[in-house]
Amino acid sequence: MRFVAILVFLAVIAAAGCGVFDSKQVTLSVAVQPDSFVVATTQPLPSLPVDLTTLPEYNSIRSSIRGLSDLAILGRVRNNGLTFIRPEYWFTPGPTAFVNATQVRLNGTMLWAGPELAASPASAEFDWNKSAGLVHRDAFDAFFAEIQGDGAFTLYVIGAITGTNYTFLMQDPRLVMVLDTEP
Repeated sequence: MRFVAILVFLAVIAAAGCGVFDSKQVTLSVAVQPDSFVVATTQPLPSLPVDLTTLPEYNSIRSSIRGLSDLAILGRVRNNGLTFIRPEYWFTPGPTAFVNATQVRLNGTMLWAGPELAASPASAEFDWNKSAGLVHRDAFDAFFAEIQGDGAFTLYVIGAITGTNYTFLMQDPRLVMVLDTEP
């Protein structure tokens, strides 16, 4: 039995030396402002600027961030229109002010694609379990570059189908990121 304990101890030391225990995870949560807004094909898109440097917890770990482990967008959406909708969150580096979905699609990166919602008054709430699976994993590298860079980017919410008339209300949006950092 003592031999097994020694082997386990040696395995733990070897794993520690290989970098298995050399990181920790930190969760950052950003309340997106405004906390309620309408997205409609008949109106200019609202741009939602995010500056992570306004968060003390981000500034305290900024130099030790090594990776983006996971993220989710939380909140509620209510369809106010007569057609199905699927909201999408996109981001662009730095502060931008695009006013329509075409500009965002040409210059941004899709971060999250929500589920389809039936016509009004359909609504949905996105918690961590629902939202994390809707994140576009292909966007992780580009989004991580923004986190590691100056920490400033702009979020946009658009309807998934170009040319479709839509109107929906986003409420209490929150961006939650799980970051890998040095210990």
